[in-house]
Amino acid sequence: MSLKKKIALIGFKHAGKSQLGKRLAEALGASFVDLDDNVEKFYQDLVGLEQKAPCSLIMKNHGESYFRELERQAFIELVFSYKKPNLVLALGGGAAISESNQQLLDRFYK
Repeated sequence: MSLKKKIALIGFKHAGKSQLGKRLAEALGASFVDLDDNVEKFYQDLVGLEQKAPCSLIMKNHGESYFRELERQAFIELVFSYKKPNLVLALGGGAAISESNQQLLDRFYK
């Protein structure tokens, strides 16, 4: 079976979006992206780290508003750079709360 659409998984923190997303993408022959991984990579590149820092550490060291802005920037980058139609995306636990991220999610499906 091959996926011809994009699917975004939304839910509470530690609800299993990433695990489910990987399995779903594999079953559908789609790519999988975890937005938290993208946030960690975005932060790594931004501050010049040799390895990724976990989201929990970024939030602890810089606060939630800083983290949410990184998350928004990583989401923007994903939405405007990923052109293939077959993708399963796991959003971060609080990503869908933001109105600007909801607008990006709408754009993600177009």
